[in-house]
Amino acid sequence: MNNSLELIRLNGGRAGYYLANLREKEYDYYGESLDEVSAVFIMLVIGKANPQESDLS
Repeated sequence: MNNSLELIRLNGGRAGYYLANLREKEYDYYGESLDEVSAVFIMLVIGKANPQESDLS
């Protein structure tokens, strides 16, 4: 089956941001807005809340 058709069927065709491993056919939904995606990444300790802040103080 075409991968794009599988993505449409995924999560009821819900629009938003997904991370997909096409080889393993695994998909994770991260939200409808970039703010939701950012919040998930922060929760997973990927990145920081304000990328403009410097760690050098």
